Amino acid sequence: MTVTSKRLHMAVTMRHRAATTIDEPVLLGRYPARFSRREMQRRRAALLALLAEHDLGQLVVYGANRTGSAVGWLTGWPTTREAAVVVSDGAPDVLYVQFRNHVPQARELADPQVTVRWGGGSTLDSVAAEVTARGRRGRPVGVIGPLSHHHAARLADTTGPLVSLDSAYTALRLVKSAEELDWLRAGAWLSDQAIGALAAGLRPGITERGIVDIAERAYVPRGGTTHICYVASTPMHAPERGVPGQFPSPRELR
Repeated sequence: MTVTSKRLHMAVTMRHRAATTIDEPVLLGRYPARFSRREMQRRRAALLALLAEHDLGQLVVYGANRTGSAVGWLTGWPTTREAAVVVSDGAPDVLYVQFRNHVPQARELADPQVTVRWGGGSTLDSVAAEVTARGRRGRPVGVIGPLSHHHAARLADTTGPLVSLDSAYTALRLVKSAEELDWLRAGAWLSDQAIGALAAGLRPGITERGIVDIAERAYVPRGGTTHICYVASTPMHAPERGVPGQFPSPRELR
């Protein structure tokens, strides 16, 4: 496994150095680690094409509590508490972020072409005001993201009819660009580091919590961020658990 990880790391590094869309390898600690301008323009153009296809004037992309991948895909900002983007042809995208103290880092991480603003007392009210200010009140608005029924109804009262583009957005993401594949390789290499560290570090007496600690120490210093790190241990002569647990226990390995 160690040899495989090293080979993959070398392949990823060489590919990044040869790429025209990325200035340097993602794994060397570049901050903020953004996709290229070309890649972000490609994504925005794809969404504008969806709007034209469905005869829609504007698009609202929504996410909350780290749910709703489209906000990050379009802007580079990983949704924290709540975020929404207003998109229309001929005007810059505007990203509304909650809470106020999240705004400075959103401006740091988001694509430089995106205007970042605090969402105010109500992110949805700010979005509705933005849509209205663009002069297209009453024309159907496209929506991507996990808007609740209550929020959708509230937004529609101000902006006009809403049209879900969730399925169309998902279809767009099924086809990866060369740059996206490069980043997937980088993520795979970081995951390999965790597996290699576990192979080297497991021993009797370590707890499931210690297992998670070993795994995360392998990739966090390299710039990786935990998305899923589930673990479960059980004796194979008398197995008690069949799936990984989302919350590690103090059970010790024997």
